[in-house]
Amino acid sequence: MAPMHRRLGDPPPQYGPLEELFWVEINHGGLFCGSGINKTYIDCRTEYFNDCDVESWSPLWLGDFLQQLGYVPENVQVYWLLPRKHFNDGLRIIESDSDTLMMTAVVPKFQYFKLKIKYVKNDLQRVRAKCDEGCPWYLYAAPDSRFSQSFAVKNYVGKHTCEREWELKLFTAKYLAAHYIENFRADDKMTLRNFARLVQNDFNMTPSRSKLSRARRLAICEINGDEVKQYEQLWDYAAEVRHTNPGSTIFMRLKDGCFSSLYMSLDACKRGFMSGFRPLICVDGCHIKTKYGGQLLTAVGVDPNDCIFPIAMAVVEVEDTQTWKWFLNTFKEDLGIENTGVWTLMSDRQKGLINVVNALFPKAEHHFCVRHLYQNFNKKFKGENLKNKLWAIARSYNMLNWRKNMDEMKALSPEAYDYLEEIDQKSWCRALGCTDTSKKAFFNELPKPDLLLNNTCEVFNKYIMDARELPMRSMLEKIKNQLMTRIYSKNVESNEWAGIICPKIRKKLDKQVEMSNNSFAKPALKGIFQVAGLTGPYTVDLNKIDQKAWQKTNGVLVKPPIYEKHVGRPSKKRRKNPLESEDGLKMSKHGSISHCSLCNSTQHNKRKCPNKGKQGEAIPEAAPRGQATAQGKMKKLAIRRNITYDTQESGTTTEDTMTLTVQQALMHEAQASQLSQVLPGPGPLPES
Repeated sequence: MAPMHRRLGDPPPQYGPLEELFWVEINHGGLFCGSGINKTYIDCRTEYFNDCDVESWSPLWLGDFLQQLGYVPENVQVYWLLPRKHFNDGLRIIESDSDTLMMTAVVPKFQYFKLKIKYVKNDLQRVRAKCDEGCPWYLYAAPDSRFSQSFAVKNYVGKHTCEREWELKLFTAKYLAAHYIENFRADDKMTLRNFARLVQNDFNMTPSRSKLSRARRLAICEINGDEVKQYEQLWDYAAEVRHTNPGSTIFMRLKDGCFSSLYMSLDACKRGFMSGFRPLICVDGCHIKTKYGGQLLTAVGVDPNDCIFPIAMAVVEVEDTQTWKWFLNTFKEDLGIENTGVWTLMSDRQKGLINVVNALFPKAEHHFCVRHLYQNFNKKFKGENLKNKLWAIARSYNMLNWRKNMDEMKALSPEAYDYLEEIDQKSWCRALGCTDTSKKAFFNELPKPDLLLNNTCEVFNKYIMDARELPMRSMLEKIKNQLMTRIYSKNVESNEWAGIICPKIRKKLDKQVEMSNNSFAKPALKGIFQVAGLTGPYTVDLNKIDQKAWQKTNGVLVKPPIYEKHVGRPSKKRRKNPLESEDGLKMSKHGSISHCSLCNSTQHNKRKCPNKGKQGEAIPEAAPRGQATAQGKMKKLAIRRNITYDTQESGTTTEDTMTLTVQQALMHEAQASQLSQVLPGPGPLPES
């Protein structure tokens, strides 16, 4: 059986313990680097040959392998790496049959290594290479006139007498970039420290930090493209976007032939925003982290699920009044905004942007981010109490709470109060957005924006953070792909929602429903309710879908009545009328006289009777259950009908008198029974 060249990707063969076959691994085309224990063989290619027989194994097979790999056997040197040895002490030259016999006796594995070569002269006419000083190794090659575009080796001395010194000048940044380009393609955020560890692990080399930085820059440039060339491709990219996305807007301005600004808005973003979104626009700017820098201005809306919805963006050189004016004016014309009174804009309170918004959107509301406002506030007024009170003022939903928090701020710091009074309150306080005091105190009723932070733009800036590190065309393409993917995923996600209410809005409604457990509505006429809760009484008119707090009249302070403390725990249950009981005839025992069942005394009961448990004294025996005496039955009837009967007042009672009294009691009971059939039982009152 002849050895066969294993194809790339095929698994190694499995040989049994009785088979005298093995396979070899040949590493070729590489370079030695390092010295001592750090010596290694880099940039090599690996080939495998299967089904090598122990009996026929000889240097002739090695020559055949080298010819298949494109080498001349007489011009190369083959080394074998001993099992479990390293390059510094395990390399053996294969020259004779004795060397191949040793291989078959130990392990069927060897490696081929190529020595380091220095190029003295290398151009289109000749190639001269030599080794270190004092080493006879030499090579000279020149063009061969018999063949076109081919070189022939004219002179070659293949013997080395030098020592191994592995200071490789060929280990350049360009070589590292080409070798690790796939690693940077998979992880373009690889740090220089991790890059150095990877090189050290693979080559036992420690390049300088500057060389690693150059190699990473070359690899990233090869992956993303050259920045200068990408600016040259912007015209073609803009035309392609307009062609493949009809309705999209993308154009740029030049200044003396150089890039000045670029505006871009996709058709899907514009149509989606204008079709049914709230007229709320958040604007902000962020830095572009490339060689040429710049600023990225963005306009972001809020979708029905309270998520970000990017609308447009612009790339400018600097963020100033002129660039903001150009961007917002272009944005206004692109969306066809004419009536600015229904719009609300939110920004970080930049000075230049305030003037631009007032000029281009004169009737729109301009809200400020409270976090940025607090940063300016904190420069003059520091303290946790002032900070908390500032946020309490901004979060006030009605005029009463706003005035209360402002008065508390004035008590804490009059200077801070004056500072906040100078700022337009309706631009950062929820309570002052509506000028009509008879309506609800929000920013504006149409878009209903209760946002205090410009987080929508901040989230979008972070969403495209990786894209902001790419060259211009790659950045625009990556942002476009992110928006396209986001719109598609949101569309797929919305198809799985239950009902017509968005999940985040439903969660807010559920929270409000849970909070309404402590609120109670008292109905009035024509859909008007008075709602009482933890925050105080409110009047709700369902016809207007509106609510407002009680208006403050500034009348005389009304104090509660004087409190008089009584003995004992105050009663919390109402004393019911006897007719409200279950049987309708049970009377109260109030006013009746109780007697002791042992001695018949009215001063105590059986539990406190002094004769209880005494020996040698006659204690009246209680009648057995079901055999009550006539006197006891008469007493019970007297108590039940509020008829007082006391034998002590009437003296000694004869049997006839007692019988008569019992008859009278029974007559009273019969009359009461007839009365109970006439009187209504417990239940609701009649309607009329």
